[in-house]
Amino acid sequence: MKNTKLLKNTIALTVLMTTLFAQGELKSLEAQLKRERVRIDSLETHINILLPNLFNALKAADSLTKSMVSSNVALINRINRNENKIQLLEDNAGRTDSTNFEILAKLVMIENKIVTLTNSFSEMYNLKSEKSIISSSAKVSPVEYKAIYIDAMSNYHKGNYEEAIKGFFTIVKSDPNNDMKLADNSQYWLAECYYSQKNYKRSITEF
Repeated sequence: MKNTKLLKNTIALTVLMTTLFAQGELKSLEAQLKRERVRIDSLETHINILLPNLFNALKAADSLTKSMVSSNVALINRINRNENKIQLLEDNAGRTDSTNFEILAKLVMIENKIVTLTNSFSEMYNLKSEKSIISSSAKVSPVEYKAIYIDAMSNYHKGNYEEAIKGFFTIVKSDPNNDMKLADNSQYWLAECYYSQKNYKRSITEF
């Protein structure tokens, strides 16, 4: 009988202790749950505060991106326009160079014509001078003949080719009864005079 009563008391005590322990655990869990709810409420508050700022930041970033795209498009268009201007300038420079080359070629042609006309005039003048020499020196005495030859040679060595030509031409076209050797020599030196004047065409003719 005593053992049965002791067993009942033990069971009752165990149940009581278990109940008290369970109640303590329950209170601890409730406290933890309450703290978690407070944390969740705090996080929700922070989210509600930060969310508008986040949306504003996203809008600003989107606006900045669009602005950058627009700026890049404008920059690309400006670069393309500048490239077109550079190409146009290069084309104009090429046409200018071509025009300058044509002008230069025409100037060279004009200069060549001037040189040709000058040479023709010089030849005509020389022929006229030679004709006057022939008419004025149809007959030359032997003494004058040698003197003219010596004077012509002197002018040749001094570089006075025009005077030398007149002298040698006088001897070549003078009276054939004079010294023919001097006439042959004068013909040679006459060609040398024209050669020294770079009148190669006339020089070949006289040789």
